[in-house]
Amino acid sequence: MITLRKLSRQPDRLILRKAVRICRQLELEGHRSPETLIPMHLTYVAGLVDLALPLVEADQRCARMLAHARNQMPPNDADKFIRTLSDIRYALMEHLGEHAGDWDMIDTAAENSPSRTVLPIWVYLDHVRSPFNVGSVFRTAESFGISEILLSPGTASADHPRSRRTAMGAVDLVSWREVDEADIETSVPGPYFALEVGGKPLNEFCFPSTGTLIIGSEELGVCGDLMKLARRSRGVVSISTAGVKASLNLSVAFGIVMEHWYSAIL
Repeated sequence: MITLRKLSRQPDRLILRKAVRICRQLELEGHRSPETLIPMHLTYVAGLVDLALPLVEADQRCARMLAHARNQMPPNDADKFIRTLSDIRYALMEHLGEHAGDWDMIDTAAENSPSRTVLPIWVYLDHVRSPFNVGSVFRTAESFGISEILLSPGTASADHPRSRRTAMGAVDLVSWREVDEADIETSVPGPYFALEVGGKPLNEFCFPSTGTLIIGSEELGVCGDLMKLARRSRGVVSISTAGVKASLNLSVAFGIVMEHWYSAIL
């Protein structure tokens, strides 16, 4: 790790960018070996903050967050120290204009998680255009035991860099393939039901123990042919809302429905 003296001789912006990387490195070390984190690095991090503070003084929010982290730095609590490192890192990222996404976050759960349970349930994405939404669907699908995700030809690829970043590894954990909507009945098991407005409320909908959920385009919803398929199969489920827009982000709506489906199966 670079010494504070050497770091202080770098250009201001480079100092802050390196401070972000150093904090992330120490966070990772802390998650792996918390017992060695504080004695080795407490003084160093305090000096790092002291070095950064004059460089961000015009940014009152960042300066306030760094000063708070500096004052709250715990002498003998590894968990609090890791959280302090995280506060410092995100304050500096925001100052640098590097606003955080899920992909910037350290995933500490995966290493200690049990093997994934796979349920006999599928999801079909019908012309979902946003790779962020596709990635979010993969992440949620992995959590709720989705067996496989089917993508219509017009859906953003699961291999798109933004899909992969948002999915945080779930693209490699959940099976997926591209399937034309005309071939859905021969490619994925029924019964079929769609998430769309105008259907049965969640608390009235009878979720199947196996089958395929159809999610439609962010702009146009589920296409006509797939709506017909859903209606002659298991039907349409809707989420009641109280807002003026009467709509939810696609991946948020998917998460809500999946929690209900998962609970119904169990």
